[in-house]
Parts: sequence; C-alpha cells; structure tokens
Amino acid sequence: MTENEVLFQISNIVNGSAPFPQAVDQIALLLEREASGKAIFIDHPDSPDVVKLLDSFDHPYRSFYSVKAGDQKLTLAFGSDRFQGAFHQRLADFVGEQLGMLLARTRLAERRAQLKREIAEIEEDLATRKLMQRTEGILIARRGMETAAARRWIAQQSQKTGLSKNDVADRIIAYYQATALLEQRIA
Repeated sequence: MTENEVLFQISNIVNGSAPFPQAVDQIALLLEREASGKAIFIDHPDSPDVVKLLDSFDHPYRSFYSVKAGDQKLTLAFGSDRFQGAFHQRLADFVGEQLGMLLARTRLAERRAQLKREIAEIEEDLATRKLMQRTEGILIARRGMETAAARRWIAQQSQKTGLSKNDVADRIIAYYQATALLEQRIA
C-alpha cells in the first residue's frame, strides 16, 4: 500500500461510524499491517513506561504523538523499519491529527446527547408543573380549595389509588371537562 493509500485508509476509519476505541484499534491494526511496524495507543502518556516501551520497539524508526481533547490524553507510539524518509513523521502527525478530530467529535456528540437528555427532563418537568397547576386551578375554582389543600388532596388521591400524581391530575381534568360539557348541553 502506498503512503497516500495508508493515509486515505486512516481517514476512512476516522470518518466512519466506529466509536473512538474501535477506530483506535482499527488504526493500530492498519499501521502494524501496512507499515510493517508496531503501533500502540496509551491512555496515560506521562507514564515513565512509555520511554521503555518505545525503546523495546525493535525498529529503526520510532515516533511518539500525543492527542489531547478536554481532559483525555491519548498517545500513539509507533515503530517501523519499512518506510524511509519523512513518511513516518507525516504518518504519526496525520494519525495524531485525525485522532484529535475524532476525539473532539466524540466529546461533542457525548455533550450533545447529555444536553438532549437535560432538555427532555426539563420539558417533562415543565409539562408536569403545567398539569399540576391546571389541576390545582380546577380544584380551587370548583371546590373552593386553597392551593396547599389542592396539592395535599392530589397527593392523598395518588396514595389512595396507587396512581401517580400525573394520572390523578389527568383524571381530575378529564372529569371536570366532561362535567363542563354536560352542563353546557343541559343549559
């Protein structure tokens, strides 16, 4: 495989749908297969074992590249005897850049998913509050209850029936809507 083909394959892996750890493994396999060397990724590159690890590579060329995104740091250690010239440095730089972009995209996707969950929770909380306020308003208007008494009554009905407060509120609203329709027809 030529230099450009190796770089193209790495780009395809990074831009594919594989999650970050799987993409890292695929790139390591590609580097080992196509660069006749050894490639490993280290989660904590500040370890003194990294230098020993690089020294253990039985290849004339060794490179070391770190990628940091947020609080996560990943290091590529690569050794090869097949490629000559500046290719191995370009390869290490390219892999590092590609992994940096993938790591950043992964972090953004995780943050986006977290924000979507938070928005869903807020929307659910808002819907529950609106439902409770509407139910309390009906109980205040129809039964002459105070706000606190209406809340207690909803909670008591929930405990009595084993239904959630939302289900009790839905039934109260449905009952009073049906009653209001019936009163309109009679009048």
